[in-house]
Amino acid sequence: MSNPKVSLLVPCYNISDVCEKFFVSLLNQTYDNLEIVLINDGSNDNTEDVLLENKEKLEQRGYEVKYIYQDNKGLGGAINTGLKAFTGEFLCWADPDDFFEPNSFELRVNYMTEHPECAIVSSDAYIYNNNEKRLLSLSFPHNSEKDQFKLLLKKESMFCSGCHMIRVSAFEKVNPERDIYEYRRGQNWQLLLPMYYYYERHFLNVPLYNYVVYENSMSHINETYEEKIQRNNEHKDVIIETLNRMKLSTGDKKKILQNVDRIYNKINLEYSYTERNKSEFKKYYKICKNNNSVTHRDFIKKIMILFR
Repeated sequence: MSNPKVSLLVPCYNISDVCEKFFVSLLNQTYDNLEIVLINDGSNDNTEDVLLENKEKLEQRGYEVKYIYQDNKGLGGAINTGLKAFTGEFLCWADPDDFFEPNSFELRVNYMTEHPECAIVSSDAYIYNNNEKRLLSLSFPHNSEKDQFKLLLKKESMFCSGCHMIRVSAFEKVNPERDIYEYRRGQNWQLLLPMYYYYERHFLNVPLYNYVVYENSMSHINETYEEKIQRNNEHKDVIIETLNRMKLSTGDKKKILQNVDRIYNKINLEYSYTERNKSEFKKYYKICKNNNSVTHRDFIKKIMILFR
C-alpha cells in the first residue's frame, strides 16, 4: 500500500497550557508520513517556546514540521496561512487543545487509498464536556448521508475540525488559490462547504478524534441573547462570503442564498422565542413569514404562550 503524505494544519493562539495531550497524541500515531504545520497566531504567552520544543520531538519521531509565526488574525487567518504552506496529498486541520486517537491518520489514509473516488472522509469523535464523555455523532443523525452540503448549511452536519481528511487534488479543483475567508472564530464552513457542494462525503463510524470543551471556550460560554444573534449573523456572513467565492451558476447561487436567509432568520426566531423577547420575536416572525420559512401553524402555540 502507498504511503502518501498527510498534512495537518494547527492554528495556535495562547495554547501552551492546554496542548500537552495533543502533541502526545501526535507522537503516538500509527501513521508515519505526516507533515505538521504549526501556525503561531500572534500568541502573547509562552506558546512559541512550547511549539518549538514539541517541533523538535515531532521531528525526532520522523515527521516533517513547519513552524510559522504571524500577527494575530484569528482561526480563519491562521488556517489561511497554513493552506499556502502545506505539501501533502491529504489535508487535515485540528485544534491543539483537543487530541487524536492513535490510529486516526492511518484509518483515514487507508480508506482514502482504498476509495480513490473519495474526496473527503470524516470520522466520529468523542466530546468531553463537564467531565462527561459521549459520541459526537449522537448530535448528528445524518452521518450516513453522502450529500452533506444542505445539512451543513442547517448546522446539521458534523462540524468538529479534527474529524475530516480532504484529498488535496479535489480541494485544489474547488479552491485553486488555496484561500478562504478569514473569519476570526473558525475555518470549517470555508473548507467544507465547497467540498460538500462538489463531492460526496464519506463517513467512518468510529471515533478518531477527541473534542474537549473548556469552561472558557466559545463552546461553553453562556451567551446573552444579543451575543447569540450576533454569532448566528456572523455564521451567515461566513457562509455568504464562502458561497461568493465558489463557482456557482446564477440560478443555483440565488436559490442557495435564499435558503441560507430562511435558515438563519428562523434560528434567530427560535432564539427570540427562547429568550421570551416579544419585540424581536415579532420582527423575525414577520421576516420568516415573508420568506415562507415558517407557517402560522408552526408557531401558533409559541405565539399563544408568548403573548398570553
